[in-house]
Amino acid sequence: MEEDNCEHIGIILSGNIQIQKSYPSGKIVVLDVLNKGDIFGEVIVFSQEHRFPATILSLTDSVIFLLSKTEIKQLCIKNELFLENFLQSLTNKILMLNRKVKTLSYKTIREKIADLLMEEYLQQKKPLLTLPYKRHEMADLLGIPRPSLSRELSVMKEEGLIDYYKNTVKLLTPDKLKELIF
Repeated sequence: MEEDNCEHIGIILSGNIQIQKSYPSGKIVVLDVLNKGDIFGEVIVFSQEHRFPATILSLTDSVIFLLSKTEIKQLCIKNELFLENFLQSLTNKILMLNRKVKTLSYKTIREKIADLLMEEYLQQKKPLLTLPYKRHEMADLLGIPRPSLSRELSVMKEEGLIDYYKNTVKLLTPDKLKELIF
C-alpha cells in the first residue's frame, strides 16, 4: 500500500500487477502494469525514504518472490549477472519514468495519443500496430478519461490519421502523427 515501508523488491513469477497512485479527490492514476518477470520496489528499497509512493494491486492471481535489501546486497556482491540485471532494471525504470513525465507534459489528448502511437510504431517497426493493452488501460497510461480517449481516437480516424479495431491501430499517416509531437 502507498506509504508502507519498502523493505523488499518483488519479482513477479506469475500474474499481472498494476501500480497506481490515488488522490484524495478519488482519482486513481495507473503508473504502470507489470507482468511475469518484472520487478517492483527496486527504486525505493535503497532510497532514504523507502516508502511506497503508490499502491501495488494484483490484477490476476499472482505469485511474487520477495528479496530483502540484505539479500540484494549479497547477490550483487556474489553474482555479477544479478548485479547487471538489477542495474538494467533500475535504468529501465528511470527511462519509463522519463517517458511518463514526457506524456504528462503534453497539453492535449491528441498529443498524448500521438506520442504513444509513435513509440509503438518505433518499437514494432510497422504501421499496423498491435497495442499490448485494452482501451481503459491505454487511457490510464495516458492519464485521461476513457471516453475522452475514445472520442479523440474517433476524430483521428475521421481525419484519416489512423484506423483501428479493438487493440489494433493502423497508422495511415505516421508523418502527420509525428508532427503533432515534435
